[in-house]
Amino acid sequence: MKRLILVFTVLLLFTKNLYAQDEPLSSKRVYPVSLPIEVSNTVGGTYLDSYVVHLKQGQELHVQVENKTDHSKVYFDTVLAGTETRFGSDSSENSWSGVVPKSGDYEIRLVAYPAANYKLLAYLTPAREDKPKSAFDHRVNNSPTLAYSYSRRRRGK
Repeated sequence: MKRLILVFTVLLLFTKNLYAQDEPLSSKRVYPVSLPIEVSNTVGGTYLDSYVVHLKQGQELHVQVENKTDHSKVYFDTVLAGTETRFGSDSSENSWSGVVPKSGDYEIRLVAYPAANYKLLAYLTPAREDKPKSAFDHRVNNSPTLAYSYSRRRRGK
């Protein structure tokens, strides 16, 4: 009886190992690039394309992806290299832009299902030297105090 249990246990472990080997692993193709870029390529199946760019804080990155294949879908995102930290916002299904939160390497990643031909266009808007100003940052008549003030005075007293 013990021998029968041992045989079934070995068979069960062996079939799990075979099942795990049947799952395809994703292969990441990494391309270090300098912006601006315009690239046409094919992605899908077990492949993920990753374009690595070095960006400086404050630069505005624009990405457009055109799917050139019928009956397939190309997905893309932009992350801090080596992480899943995303930034920016989708302008539409095939375009995206965002202001770089900190200097470093970033990945523009593309995947498709099923395989698809795509055209990637990525470019920068130069970094801003001055900080954006709001209405509260302006001073009145060059005084040392800001134009905005707040009072907690109660009415009726």
